[in-house]
Amino acid sequence: MSQYDLVAATDKWITRAPVVIPTPSNHYYPSEASVQVTDSSGDTQTLGTCIRRAYFRVTLPYGEGEAPSARSEYIFAQGKIIENWLVEQWKQMGIYIANSVRFQIPEYNVSGELDVILREPDPPVGDGLQYITEIKTFYNYQATKDIMGNKTIAGHPKNEHLLQTLVYLYAFRDQFKHAKLFYFARDNPTNRRAFRIELRKEGEIYWPVVDGQVQKDFSVNQVLERYQKLDSYIQKKEIPPNDYELVYSDERVEKEWAKGNLGKTRYEEWTRRKKKGKPIVEPFGDWECSYCFAKSICWGSSEVSNP
Repeated sequence: MSQYDLVAATDKWITRAPVVIPTPSNHYYPSEASVQVTDSSGDTQTLGTCIRRAYFRVTLPYGEGEAPSARSEYIFAQGKIIENWLVEQWKQMGIYIANSVRFQIPEYNVSGELDVILREPDPPVGDGLQYITEIKTFYNYQATKDIMGNKTIAGHPKNEHLLQTLVYLYAFRDQFKHAKLFYFARDNPTNRRAFRIELRKEGEIYWPVVDGQVQKDFSVNQVLERYQKLDSYIQKKEIPPNDYELVYSDERVEKEWAKGNLGKTRYEEWTRRKKKGKPIVEPFGDWECSYCFAKSICWGSSEVSNP
C-alpha cells in the first residue's frame, strides 16, 4: 500500500514559503484599521489590527515571518469561494453593480479593495441606492453569539470588520450612504446576517452607525489618526509597541478574570497548575498574536501554544 499522505502533501504545498506571506507595500490596508478605547475598568484596549503587525507587514523583507498554517489557508480559500458564489447569485438577482473595486485615501496613505457594490431594489422594498458590501465568514460558539446575538444579547459585527468597513465608507463618503457587512457561518450555514453600517457626521467628527444605532465608543477620525501614528513610526524606523500579548502575565490573567473575560473551566485549570508549580499547557493570551505572521519576531519563539 502506498505511504503517500495526500492531506500532509496538500498542507505542505499550500503553506510553502514565501507564496502567501504578506508582501511589503508602501500603502496601509483597510484591514489594518485599529483604534484604542477605554474599557469599563479604565484600561486602554485596542480594537482591530495590532499597529506593530502593520509596521512589520510594511517594513519586513518579503517572505520573512511565520509561514501561514494550513488551517488559515483553507479558511481563506473558503472565504473566497463563498464570496465568488455570492457575487454570482447577486448578478442573477439583478442587484450587482461591481466587485473588486480598488481605491485609495491619499491623505492617509491607505489603499484597499471593495468586495462588492450592490444596489437595493426601488421603494417600497428597498431605498434604490447603491452600497458597499463586505463579505465575512465566522465559526464557533462565541463568534456565533457575538454576531448573531441571542435572547439577551444583541448581535454586533466583529470590531476588526466594523473598522474596515468604516474606512471604506469614509473613502466613499460622497458616493455611498451606507455599507452592509454580510456574515456567513462556516460551521452552520443557517447562521447568516447582514449589518447596515453608516457614518453620522457631527461637525468634523464621523461616528459609526450600526443598524441605525449611533455608537460613540470611538470616532472614525480616531481610526484614521491611528494610520497617521503608524506612518510616524515607519518614517522614524521605530518599532511601535505591541497592542496584544501572546501570553498573559499572571497579573494580566487575574485582571481579565476579574473583568469576566476568561472562561471559568480554563481559569480554574490555570489556577490549579499555578498552585502546584506545573507548566501551563494552554496559556492565556490574545488570538491576534497566535495567528500573526510576525509572532516569532515579536516574542522570540513560535513554539508557545496558541491560547
